[in-house]
Amino acid sequence: MKKLLFVLSLLTGGIKCFSQCSATAATNGASFGNDASIGTLGWSNTGDAMLADNNYATAGQLVALFSSVQTQYLTAQNFGFSIPSGAAICGIEVEVQRHAGGLIIGSSIKDNSVKIIKNGSVTGSEQSAAASWPGADAYATFGGAANQWGTAWTPADINAPGFGVAISAKLSVAAAVFLTSYIDHIRITVYYDFLLSPPPLYFRADAQPAGITLNWATSAAPASQTNYFIVEKSPDTHHWQKIDSVGAGEETSVYQSFDPTPGSINYYRLLHAGTNDKLILDYTIAAKYNSKHINGVAVYTDAASRHALIQCEEAIARVQLFDINMRPLASARCSISDTKADINTAGLTPGMYIAKLVTNTNRIYTARWVVW
Repeated sequence: MKKLLFVLSLLTGGIKCFSQCSATAATNGASFGNDASIGTLGWSNTGDAMLADNNYATAGQLVALFSSVQTQYLTAQNFGFSIPSGAAICGIEVEVQRHAGGLIIGSSIKDNSVKIIKNGSVTGSEQSAAASWPGADAYATFGGAANQWGTAWTPADINAPGFGVAISAKLSVAAAVFLTSYIDHIRITVYYDFLLSPPPLYFRADAQPAGITLNWATSAAPASQTNYFIVEKSPDTHHWQKIDSVGAGEETSVYQSFDPTPGSINYYRLLHAGTNDKLILDYTIAAKYNSKHINGVAVYTDAASRHALIQCEEAIARVQLFDINMRPLASARCSISDTKADINTAGLTPGMYIAKLVTNTNRIYTARWVVW
């Protein structure tokens, strides 16, 4: 029976990494219209808000002395996003290119209401700004990379045709004048990140006769945001080398890898990759592996011929000889033949001696014999 000494210590665990949110391209809507849940003045040519081409959706009216008029919502929907299903929505940014027409002293056009459209309904927190619309085309930005507009989102909500934005303007005058709201372009950028699966329940190393087995488990079958696991190895915690990649199966929550060539001291770390292939460090462990197989050799001595024959269970690559104080022997001669080492002990004083055998697979065996 081979004897193995194994020590395991947990260095770090549960290390979480959060990446910056990714951004979609600024995207145009495909469906435009009026929503009469606010205001009285409807928009004309609503589809002209699709592109920045100097063709405008407009809402204009003669506004009476010292009064104001509110437009209905100009709605832009069906943006055709394809946010991955394993993502978390960080924020939504809406850009509107618009200007005011017919301005005179004492008149203005301002935001009346800017809200998000979710599942076809105007909802969420108010995003309108207090500044007046300019007299020439300029983009105004609403929301942002960390602004969810007062409601929770799933990728399916964003990808649905019923996702969009609703914009209402307020036309105000001190003297009767015909004012017109112009919107040339509406575009939306969505910021999202990938959900991080929880770290494994454990990461463990177990010594085997042929190497070290690495085991880990998750609390349940991996969600869609985990693609695979990476096992890396280092002799010093500074220089790491990938030794295995293990796919995250839909029906599997227990995983295993194997290192067939461990050194005496080994550091292993486990990482998992999400659907964006970003690697997240979970655990690092240390394992000490003693590959001295005490019962892997047999020694046969012949006092008459002044020889000791060592029989090993593996092919021998080299042999080192020492006295009991582990001082190298210069006088003893040794010949190797496959799994046997023949030591000429002539000239050695009586006492105990030690042989260290290194095999072709870099395993280490030790043997002791006595010279009479």
